Amino acid sequence: MADLYLVVHNGVFKTLKPYKKIAQVVLDEELETIAWLGGLDFAPEFVYFQVLKDVPQYQSQFKAWGCNS
Repeated sequence: MADLYLVVHNGVFKTLKPYKKIAQVVLDEELETIAWLGGLDFAPEFVYFQVLKDVPQYQSQFKAWGCNS
């Protein structure tokens, strides 16, 4: 499971405080990612990276996307 604590407590995601706003996450089917009201969302590549960053078979794809561990 990805730990997104630091992500949702920094930058533009600080607007999701108080925590009840963080819990209002939805699946944006058009963007194929998770999102919140007000237009905040994670890039799909970021979500895949957070979940699968330790899986060797995906490392070349993450490198192509410019993701770093």
